[in-house]
Order: sequence, then structure tokens, then C-alpha cells
Amino acid sequence: MKAKFLTGLVATVAAIATAFIGGTAEASNLKTSDPAFYDLLVNNYLLKSGGEQKALANYADYALNGNITALGSSVDVFFIDTSVATQSYALYENRITYNVNGGATQQAFNADGTNRVDNKLQQVDHGEGFSIGTTAGDILDFSLWTKEWGSKNLYYGADASANPDGLQHIVSYEVQYGGFNWLYLGWEDIQGGGDLDFNDAGIVLKGVAVSKDVPEPSVTLALLGVAVGGMGLRRRKTSA
Repeated sequence: MKAKFLTGLVATVAAIATAFIGGTAEASNLKTSDPAFYDLLVNNYLLKSGGEQKALANYADYALNGNITALGSSVDVFFIDTSVATQSYALYENRITYNVNGGATQQAFNADGTNRVDNKLQQVDHGEGFSIGTTAGDILDFSLWTKEWGSKNLYYGADASANPDGLQHIVSYEVQYGGFNWLYLGWEDIQGGGDLDFNDAGIVLKGVAVSKDVPEPSVTLALLGVAVGGMGLRRRKTSA
């Protein structure tokens, strides 16, 4: 799929692969360390559709086509969410999961073993982050585990053909900010497509590359001269 690129202050074009520059590990909570960036992620990516139950136009253009590959010894992951007041919330009990090189599936954001990523009890703190220990070239796969109405346990990943309903459930965007490139992923959690707003769960990654072009949305987050904090993240070494 041909990517849609913007021209901006620091926007760049990648014809074959989109390279994401790795850097110093971010603060453990992106919302508190860089609230301006966090708010932009919410408003221009998580809420790109315009809000809850508003379908994202041309969502197929933003499918994640290609592998997410680690560039170095760690990949930083941050949870992106907003308040119920702006009506971006999950209908079901949701958890973001991942694996490295097809290894064991692990739950993200599970410091106490119970956290979820919806706006119900035990919700993950907005902006919470952690580092996945990697080796350059590792392939990472992220999915949304959802429990619909307390009955079905389903996984929705980037490969639509492997999803229970055979439909797209992830959108992806390249985000250029503060001298670094990031990758944002957003999910739709309803089987059969639901409202297609893709705001039921969102994360942003740093320290990865994508094997094919990742489209940008209609706005750029390329803001200059912003230093992102570097308090170290708690690190979790994955078992391949």
C-alpha cells in the first residue's frame, strides 16, 4: 500500500522502509514527562476519527503493512488514552499483548499482574511506559486481547486474515517529534468492525523500524526543540 506522507518542518520521506531512530529511554510516564506531546498524540492520533463511535475515514489506508523491527537493545512502549469526558474508551475488558520473534505472548503494562487498558477498574495510568529488552533485528508483534461481554476471549493483531473476523483492527501512524521518529498503533475492539473509530486502545513505540512505509495522518507532530525526559524506564527482558 502506498503511504501518505506530509511535508513539514522535519518530515522525511522513506520509500522502502521507515526507520525509527532509537535513543535514550524515556521517562516512565510520557504524559507527565512531556504533556504537550502526549496531548498531541491523543488529539491527532487516538481521536483522529473525531471521537467515540465516529468511524475513521479511509482507515484501510492506515493499516500496518510490514514487520515492526527493533533497532537496538530496547523498544520503549507507552500507553495512550484519554478521559471518558471526551468519549474515547473501550467497551470491553482489553489488554495489549506482544511477543518477540514469535515467542511467548506477554501482557504489556502489567506491573501488578491485573492492569487493563480500558476505562474501567484497574486501568493503566495514562502515559505509562516500559522498555522491552531486545536485540537489533528482533521482530515485535502487538495485539489487543479483548473479552467481549465476559464471554469471548479474542486477539486482534496487524494481520487481518489472522483475526477472528478476518477484518482490520489496527491503524498505524508515523509520528515525528523532538528529533525522533515514533510509531503509533490504535485498535478497534469490536468483532465485526464495530464503530471503526480505532480509539479503544493506543500505544506509541520508540526504537523500531517498519519493513514498509507507515502512513502519516493529516497533521504532523514534527515539533522542534523539544527535549524529552530521560529518567529510565523499568526494563523487562523478554523471553524469545
